[in-house]
Amino acid sequence: VIVTCGTSELKHVELPVEKISEGNSCQTLTAAGWVTGAIRNSTYLMNPETLDIIYDLGVKKDRLSEFTAMWDLLKIMYLQVQKNGGIPFHAALIENSGKGIVLCARGDTGKSTCCKRIPLPWRPLCDDETLVVRVGPQQYAAHPFPTWSEYLLGNNAATWNVKQSVPLVAIAFLDQSSEDKLIPLKQAQAAVFINVFVSLFNFEIMAQLDREDKRVLRTQIFDNISNLARSVPSYILKVSLTGRFWEELEKIEGMI
Repeated sequence: VIVTCGTSELKHVELPVEKISEGNSCQTLTAAGWVTGAIRNSTYLMNPETLDIIYDLGVKKDRLSEFTAMWDLLKIMYLQVQKNGGIPFHAALIENSGKGIVLCARGDTGKSTCCKRIPLPWRPLCDDETLVVRVGPQQYAAHPFPTWSEYLLGNNAATWNVKQSVPLVAIAFLDQSSEDKLIPLKQAQAAVFINVFVSLFNFEIMAQLDREDKRVLRTQIFDNISNLARSVPSYILKVSLTGRFWEELEKIEGMI
């Protein structure tokens, strides 16, 4: 059983199964307002007030089913994080001097290549999934999350410290080009671009909600995107095949 916290400080605690399965513990939690649910073969209890989740991975038959169950857990965790103003991104995360930039691009169009090319003191923290959480009225932090295909394909040598976070100072949308150039986006433009790269997990979550809950979630996502676009500057980052695109990122105010 894994307990996760939906606040900006992401945590998990291993608990013996009997802690919640003995006697009437589950019934007690349900009576206290915890909501029960299931995804595939895994079950969960969710506290809508504290944003805590108790997720039972169950007994998995093989390695693939174990990673699939952990992947499914994110759908519930992301749902809670979004209630707190956060956004899961299909995007890479890089940092310099303890400050983070989210790099957004469609699959096979440059995220991983940029992460491999960027030199020290820049560091790539992840290249596929980033969780952005709200830590203040106009402040956000970004957590690196796994490249799940690496696990599902058996290439699981890499690890990602999801507890680690960096202050988010900018969002960059990659555009392949013959030159390197940074182009600021207006707030409305940024919101449209951000919406494209909100994690596809949301579509899977939507399929499991009733009509009213779908409406509430869509409103939350819209508000979260609007607040993020208003608070964190966004850019089009034109990237050439052999140029020094990171020098353009270093022009962002407050980055270096």
